[in-house]
Amino acid sequence: MRHIRQRGVIDCGVAAAAMLAGVSYAEAARVANRLLHEAGMGCASFIEVMEALTGSAWRIARPFKRPLAEHRLPAAPVAIVIRPDYRDYGHWIAFDGSRIFDPDITRTYPVATYPKRHWKVIRTVVQCTA
Repeated sequence: MRHIRQRGVIDCGVAAAAMLAGVSYAEAARVANRLLHEAGMGCASFIEVMEALTGSAWRIARPFKRPLAEHRLPAAPVAIVIRPDYRDYGHWIAFDGSRIFDPDITRTYPVATYPKRHWKVIRTVVQCTA
């Protein structure tokens, strides 16, 4: 997975979608543009973007609202919405099965050393399997 940085304050979902779909930020933004609102991108919109970019079905996995470091993550690539306790809105990140790709940070991390590993997992979006 190629690490892609977000361009603004509310476009972490666009960058996470681009990383997971293996497309450029510009291509993901073109698809997501009409779905963004002042608070960013919700799960339903993220799924719509992923399905348009990949041609595959995606779904929300059951959330376990506990810190990312305590969350059992799948071996397959997923999108994750994380949030600290002091915020009302989440932040999209991508996970490739071994490393966190945070569009707001310049490098990738294993979960154990990721600076936001104490933030709670709010939603996980996974690609549907046959």
